[in-house]
Amino acid sequence: MLSWNSAPVLAGGVLLSTIVIALLSTALVKWLGRRKPARPDSALMEGVQDGFLILDEERRVAGYNSRMKSMLPGQNAGPEDGMDVRHLYEQLCQDSTQALNKLDNWLGNLSGDSTANLELTTSNDQLLLITEKSVHGGAVASTVRDISEKRHSARQLDRAREFDALTGLANRSRFMTKLREAVRLQQSEFALLICDLRDFRQINDSYGQYFADQLLVEIACKLKEAMPADAIAARIDGDEFGVLVPNVRDREALFTRASNFLGEIGNGIGVAARTLPVRASMGMAFSPQDGNSVGELKSAADSAVARAKAVGTNTLATYDRPWQQAADRAHQIDIGLEKALQREEFSLQYQPQIDVKTNLTSGME
Repeated sequence: MLSWNSAPVLAGGVLLSTIVIALLSTALVKWLGRRKPARPDSALMEGVQDGFLILDEERRVAGYNSRMKSMLPGQNAGPEDGMDVRHLYEQLCQDSTQALNKLDNWLGNLSGDSTANLELTTSNDQLLLITEKSVHGGAVASTVRDISEKRHSARQLDRAREFDALTGLANRSRFMTKLREAVRLQQSEFALLICDLRDFRQINDSYGQYFADQLLVEIACKLKEAMPADAIAARIDGDEFGVLVPNVRDREALFTRASNFLGEIGNGIGVAARTLPVRASMGMAFSPQDGNSVGELKSAADSAVARAKAVGTNTLATYDRPWQQAADRAHQIDIGLEKALQREEFSLQYQPQIDVKTNLTSGME
């Protein structure tokens, strides 16, 4: 079974195949009405870009075009008139057991008065779309279309939707999907790491976008190499990376990996004949200890990043609830002071200092 979403590819192929069959139906009806061993209009069939077959009421080959002949494997002379179409379809499968089983199931469930579609993946990874339609007096028109290129394009489109084009890491959308799955299906402790590059805009402004992009690529490679094999690394913002580490059994080992990564990039990364130290802060949160939802875990990891920034450059910190509570309190005080200034709630209170000898004001307190 294919792991990609083939619905758009199938829909497009079916639509075109149905149009082709409709255009050929009139010619086929005329041919069937002749009641003599003449072949269907070969010029009309040769105008079809897909492989095209006409089957009689016994599902035997009564006509085909050259494209159909070229699609058969090997140096085959082409399908013979009167050949059972099952045998021809089996040749297309190229000894793929999965394709042959799928073909048998499809042929066993065909209805004689409807359009039927089948996707087959051959042993050489070629994807074929077979479309059959009853057209007149029990005869059948069949098209065989190679949609391998469309599948490749669909896979590229799927990748573009889920992976960062610059670094090749998962993008934010895919990362958040995996994080939601980890929370929903959690059976063991996992870790969420956030790595924030500090003052990265200055690098972009000083050295140019090309240099900054290449630096991001190198950082992404080093991050992926530093993490466990089953970890999911992602670029979740312009200068921010995330890592989801499932099944954490040894926190100290994970701390060591993350610290080594920060040390390596802090020593400098070479890009375009320059070696530039990278400043970063990394925060780490664990589920279920630090949160049981995506929002709680993300907030905990962001809090750990802020704590790392407060400590110093290229520092790793874990989520600490008392530290966060103190930070929240400090933030509330800042907000309160700003609002008090806006509402002019501050007043200056003082008392004068009097010189007893002169009875004059000499200062204030």
